[in-house]
Order: sequence, then C-alpha cells, then structure tokens
Amino acid sequence: LKTRLARLPSGAPHSIFLGVTSRCDLACRHCKYAGLGSSLEMPARVLRKLLTEAAAAGIPRAVFFGGEPLLYRGLESGVTAASGLGLFTELDTNGVTLTAARASSLAACGLSSVMISLHSHSAFRPDALSGPGSFRRAEAAVLAARRAGLITYVSSCIFGGSLPSGDLERLLAFAKRSGSHGARLLAYSPRS
Repeated sequence: LKTRLARLPSGAPHSIFLGVTSRCDLACRHCKYAGLGSSLEMPARVLRKLLTEAAAAGIPRAVFFGGEPLLYRGLESGVTAASGLGLFTELDTNGVTLTAARASSLAACGLSSVMISLHSHSAFRPDALSGPGSFRRAEAAVLAARRAGLITYVSSCIFGGSLPSGDLERLLAFAKRSGSHGARLLAYSPRS
C-alpha cells in the first residue's frame, strides 16, 4: 500500500470509503447511527461496481464501514472482490461480533487491516457510552484481529476536543500492550 500511495499523483484520492450498512448492534450515545430507526444496505451489485471503478481509477484502498459493517450480509464477498481487484482492504468496526473465527474468515477473504472502536484504556468510558460489556468485546476483537494476522488499530473518539489528563497516554499504552499497530483518534462530532 505504501508503494502504491507513493505513486499516486498529487491530490489523487487514496481511499474509497464504503458505508455498506446503517445497521448497528450498539447504541452509542455519541453516534449518528444510534436509534436511526431504519436500515439501509448497499446492494451487492452497487458495491461491486464501486470497487471495480475505484480499482480502475487507481485508488489503492477500500474501507468498509457502517453502521456496523460486520452486520452487512455481503461483507465477505465484498472483501474478496476488493482484494481480487488488488485493493488494500480495511474494516472500520466496533468489534462486538469480531470473533476469532470471523477475523480468520475475513483475513482469508483478503482483509488487510481492521480499526476497532475503543474510546478509552479501561471499561468505564466505553461501557458508559456504548453499553455494558462493549469494552471487553472490543478488547477481545483486537486480540482476534491480531491473531488472524490483520494490521490492527484502536480507533477512539476524542470528546470535547480533549482527553482528561493522562488518558491519551494510557490509551496509547493500552494499544501497544494489546499488540495493536497504532491508534486512530477522531474528533467527536455531535449528532444533528
């Protein structure tokens, strides 16, 4: 991926982000998908067309997200298609249902990387935001992804523009201890 990105002309798109479903298995207080009340799914033919066009345009990376992309019925076939087109494939997930078996299955389909939502280094904040047990399940998902050989990132929302004193250091230390390859920090944007 790094080599392909280096070859892109200046200003060329480096990724296609595919919102494959609006469904989610959590109801995070900060998320725009919580309590949406309707379910939108990307048709498989549309997904294939977008992947084919992205590859033809020289875009090297496809990111599957949602809602929760692990709930999308065509995820494995979408990952297989993207990988078959030579795209670096990435999953942006809450990790609730990313078991060892599912991580291995997705890796076998050609998934390269996974970003797992985890909003703190300890259970208190994630469980308060996303529901009891969400921290434990995300922590298990990080381990499952690493064991499946996937490049793994902890993905965290930054609320109110900052973290309480020391929290960033503790989050990064947690990411390192868990075997993650890094951390992605996202600015919180309120639901409209």
